[in-house]
Amino acid sequence: MQYIKKSRSIKMLKSQILKILYNSPLEKNINLILRYAPIVKQLKKICKNKDNKSLKILEIGSGSIGITRFYNGEVVGIDIEAEAYGNPKLKFIKSSATHLPFKDESFDAVISVDTLEHLARKDQIKMILEAYRVAKKYVLFTYPVGFTKYHGKMVKDWKKSHL
Repeated sequence: MQYIKKSRSIKMLKSQILKILYNSPLEKNINLILRYAPIVKQLKKICKNKDNKSLKILEIGSGSIGITRFYNGEVVGIDIEAEAYGNPKLKFIKSSATHLPFKDESFDAVISVDTLEHLARKDQIKMILEAYRVAKKYVLFTYPVGFTKYHGKMVKDWKKSHL
């Protein structure tokens, strides 16, 4: 019985820590900022061109937070699994990037940050085609490209698909 009580308190503590970290500068590290900055910049331009009307955005590979760390609008996020915490601005749906559960042209913009490289080549093509199918006009992807000796030292344990 004591084990169950302790387990519950550990779960509650973990949940509280994750909520604190979500809003912490630790969560907004330079790596994430650099990954999301080009997408956020483009979304702001698109929004401005639409007379600052809110955009309907889909993020493929969002995890349970995604771009909502940096973008204030509401976002629908899909991923094959979610972390233990989320953001109220992100409507999370567990789904595959290769079979999006949405009608054609459902979103003003479809984005994906560092997801494409996690898929096999044939699934990368499916993901891109699905993104174009559900987007009205804008599809914005970022992903790592290139390789130098410096990267070799820095990421020697990464999967080959990241390089």
